[in-house]
Amino acid sequence: RQTDARFPLPEKAILTRAVRRFPKCLRNVPNWFVTVPYEVPGSMNFGSYSPVTLAPLRYDRRGDYSSLEYAMQTWRDHGHWFDGVGFHVTSPWAVLVVQHCVTPTGNITRRVKDVIKRVQGYWELTRNRKDIQGILSWPQRVQSRGGVIAGHPVYLCGEGVCGVTGRMVPGCGGDPLSTDQD
Repeated sequence: RQTDARFPLPEKAILTRAVRRFPKCLRNVPNWFVTVPYEVPGSMNFGSYSPVTLAPLRYDRRGDYSSLEYAMQTWRDHGHWFDGVGFHVTSPWAVLVVQHCVTPTGNITRRVKDVIKRVQGYWELTRNRKDIQGILSWPQRVQSRGGVIAGHPVYLCGEGVCGVTGRMVPGCGGDPLSTDQD
């Protein structure tokens, strides 16, 4: 539904639409937090805050994280302070970042797109819009490490935080639970 200034969507509808950009299996996982920019809003360099306490995130405290909807509502309520949401990466989840694979026109290189379609999972543009990241289901704990895929540097994160955007890679916004681990 298109809107303009005369007919804005109600706040709840805007929030619901934003949450639906993410796969259902991730929405209620209590791994979400809010981000503050260290440089400019949307920067890959960000601070992590608890949407529950509004204090710096204590990574080892489960109570500092929330569902995606709660984190997004906190971001909306405090937009003067926060610039987005992030996901705490820990088993059974992993994040694979493919660097420098977005062309100046905003497309993903063909070789990379072929690989990520084979891997499956949920793929989106990163905050810097030059890289992509996939949130993948990975039941066994994985060590973070680097490598190369289709000629591009990659980083597999098994434990840490990542800022998310909800800007899906066309044709690759699937379910993380469908990840091909071979």
